[in-house]
Amino acid sequence: MDDLCHDLIGYLEEDKPLSVDNVRRAVFRPAVGKDGYEENQVDAFLDRVVELMAAID
Repeated sequence: MDDLCHDLIGYLEEDKPLSVDNVRRAVFRPAVGKDGYEENQVDAFLDRVVELMAAID
């Protein structure tokens, strides 16, 4: 997830290439413990990212 977020920052702030398909196909290993991400939150975030990227392109 962190790598994808860095890619998104590059896309949004530095105009680096990133395709919607890369975001849609992103797969994450389950994280365990307090440092893990909530799957539902990640899914909702990625859905919003795809919407934003579609609006930009």
